[in-house]
Amino acid sequence: MSHNNLSNNALGMLADALAVNVKIEEISMTHNDLSLPNGVKVIRALKNMTGLKKLSLNSCTLDQELLQELVNSLAANESLTDLNLYSNEINSEGAQMIA
Repeated sequence: MSHNNLSNNALGMLADALAVNVKIEEISMTHNDLSLPNGVKVIRALKNMTGLKKLSLNSCTLDQELLQELVNSLAANESLTDLNLYSNEINSEGAQMIA
């Protein structure tokens, strides 16, 4: 799903699909704007994906608020070993949230 410039509507549909496809192990959404209203819905859909092993959200316009949603959504995930968040609006405080 990388580099697709997903619309807010498409993000909403994707979030609905992710909410029921909990066995996905890898997601790459780089270069999509998750700051759109349904972007947070996508991030919240990750909550049930406890088997997710790799997540790439590079250049997704993540800010501190979205980062906090991401931290909350991934809190129960013990499988995630590869998380890529570069080229987002994350400051040092945000980096400490995910460390």
